[in-house]
Amino acid sequence: MLNRLSALCLVVAAVAGYALAGTPATAQQEAARRLPSTINRGDKVTFAFAQATMGSGGYSMQCVIADISEGWVRCGASDEFDQNRDQRWYDLNRVVSITKAEK
Repeated sequence: MLNRLSALCLVVAAVAGYALAGTPATAQQEAARRLPSTINRGDKVTFAFAQATMGSGGYSMQCVIADISEGWVRCGASDEFDQNRDQRWYDLNRVVSITKAEK
């Protein structure tokens, strides 16, 4: 009798634990803006930024996509000699429009 009672208590406890667990809590994150699926690494694009979001005061820039991570893009060094060669990450949430250059 004791053996059946302990098995029944174990089953009841498992069912009650499953019922009380409910759905898992998830943090709500702001949806990161993504690049269009037609733009890949190595593509030359022009980013247009919202006014006053760039520290340099510029509203647009050309970029050769070097890396893509979540809602961020890293621009690679340009092939042009007189262009800036630093590589920075840019937040796509600040980008208003993206224009892909034709090859």
